[in-house]
Amino acid sequence: RPTNFLGDIQTWEKAEAALADALNEFGKPWQ
Repeated sequence: RPTNFLGDIQTWEKAEAALADALNEFGKPWQ
């Protein structure tokens, strides 16, 4: 996430977890 992000940290953590889950389900390597 950027240093100066909008919103609260809980929202960012939830969104990042959802993105990671989606990428893992896709089945291709990512970083």
